[in-house]
Amino acid sequence: MYQKYRIKTNFIGLLVFISCLSISLRSATDVYIIIPICVGLILALSTIIFKYDHMVALVNICLVLLVGLDAAKIIPSYLDLRYSLVYIPLILYFSIDRPRMSLEEVLLLVSIPILGPFASLAPTDIVILLGISGLVYIIGKYSVNILDLENKYYSYYHRSKGERYKLEKLYQSLSIDQNNRIENAILSERNRISRDIHDGLGHLTSRAILQLGAMMVVEKDPVKKDALNEIKNTLSEGMTEVRRSLHNLQSESINLKAEIDKLIDEFTFCRINFSYGLTSDFDMAFKYSILYIIKEALTNVSKHSNASLVNITLVEMKTACYLKISDNGTKLPSKDSGMGIFSISKRIEDLGGKVEISTEDGFRIFATIGKNISQDSHLDV
Repeated sequence: MYQKYRIKTNFIGLLVFISCLSISLRSATDVYIIIPICVGLILALSTIIFKYDHMVALVNICLVLLVGLDAAKIIPSYLDLRYSLVYIPLILYFSIDRPRMSLEEVLLLVSIPILGPFASLAPTDIVILLGISGLVYIIGKYSVNILDLENKYYSYYHRSKGERYKLEKLYQSLSIDQNNRIENAILSERNRISRDIHDGLGHLTSRAILQLGAMMVVEKDPVKKDALNEIKNTLSEGMTEVRRSLHNLQSESINLKAEIDKLIDEFTFCRINFSYGLTSDFDMAFKYSILYIIKEALTNVSKHSNASLVNITLVEMKTACYLKISDNGTKLPSKDSGMGIFSISKRIEDLGGKVEISTEDGFRIFATIGKNISQDSHLDV
C-alpha cells in the first residue's frame, strides 16, 4: 500500500517540478536543463510501470539534483538565488502530512535558507508561485485523504474476508456435525425397529408355525390338514420376507466407517493410520466380516507384536474391495500364527475372497473381496 502511495506522490511531485521549472526558464541558455528533466521523466515512468522501490528513490534524488543544477546555473550569472524560490511548491508538496520523510526530501527542506528573499521576485512571479503553492497544497491534502481512505478500505476488506472465512469454516463444521447427528439418529432408529420386529413379530410368527406343525400331527382329517399346511406355508413365506427386510434394514443401519473409527479409538497399544475409500453400500455380512477382521488383527498386534504403528487401508475399485493391514513390528514366531489368523482367513473365504497373511517382516494382511459377492451375501437372523 505504501509503495503505491510513493509511486503516485512522486509522479505528482515530478509534474509539480516541471511546472515550477517552467517559471525559472528565463533564456535560451536554460534549454540544457531539458536533458535532466527527460531523465526524471524516464525514471518516473519506470517507477509507475515496474513499481521498483529503488526507482522511487532515484526519482526523488533526480529532483534534488535538478534543483541544485538550476541553483548552480543562476549563481555564476546573476549571483541571485531568487529564482530558486519557484521550487517552494515542490518542497510544500513533499512536506504535507507525509508518513515519513526520505533523505532527498530532507535535502530539499535544508535548501530553503539558501533560496534568496521572497520579496525580490517580480509581482507576476509571486502571484504565479502563490497560485501553484495553493494548488499543490490542495492536491497534497487530497492525496493524503485518499491514502487514508484506501488504507481503511483495505483494512476493512481483509478483516471482513478473514471473518467470512472463519464463518464459512464454522458453518461447514456445524453442518458436518449436524449431518452426523442426524445420520446417527436414523441408524439408531433403524436398529430399534429391526430389534423390535425381530423380538416381537419374528418370535410370534415362529411360534405360530410350530403350533400349526403340532396341529397337523394330531389332525386326522386330510382336508383340514391341507388347510393347516397352506397356512403354515403362508406364515413361512411371511417369515422369509421379514428376515429379508431385517437384513436390509440392519445392513443400512451399520455405518462401517464409524464402527471402524470406534475400534481404532478403543485401541491404545500403538498409533493407527486409517484410510477409508468405500463408496458403495455393502450388505451386513461384508460389514460384520470387515469389522471382525480388523478387530482380530488389532488383537493380534497387541498380543504378539512390538509395533509402534499400524496401517489400515480399505479401498473400493471397479470390481473388488481391498483390505490391507500391516504394522512395523519385527518377525513373529510361528507359534503365534494360531486361531486368530485362521479365523481371519475363514471370514474372507466365506465372502468368496482371497487373503494373503504374512508374519515375516511384521504382521501383514492383504485381502481381496469381489464386489458382486460382498453385495449379495447374507447372514441369518
